[in-house]
Amino acid sequence: LFIYLAYKTPKENSAIPTQKEDIQIEQTIEKISQNYPTLKVEGKEYFYEISSPILVEDFLNRLKENSDFNYTYKTYVGMGKLVDSINGKKNKNGNYWIYYVNEVEAQVGISNHLLKPGDVVSWKYEKGL
Repeated sequence: LFIYLAYKTPKENSAIPTQKEDIQIEQTIEKISQNYPTLKVEGKEYFYEISSPILVEDFLNRLKENSDFNYTYKTYVGMGKLVDSINGKKNKNGNYWIYYVNEVEAQVGISNHLLKPGDVVSWKYEKGL
């Protein structure tokens, strides 16, 4: 089991990394993301090791069990499970959590989309139509 969480914000009172350190960190993150699916949401990145394709739902559940990531969902006939909240931020006032896989908006619910190593799932809180 391997989970890696990368924060993009600097810590208070931390030393300013050199350009070389920045490059090493980016190369490490790039290497990890090639071998694991990645979840990006509100400035955080989560990685989880898989050996075969996995449903987005199962990926989210594993992250929920093993990190600070949390979500809820609702089930809709024909679409599957759609996310209702992420880390306490709920769909409301016409804004919804929409997910993208490799920068392409998903057309099915999380219970119907398979991920493979290297895929990037990005959740965006967007105004609905």
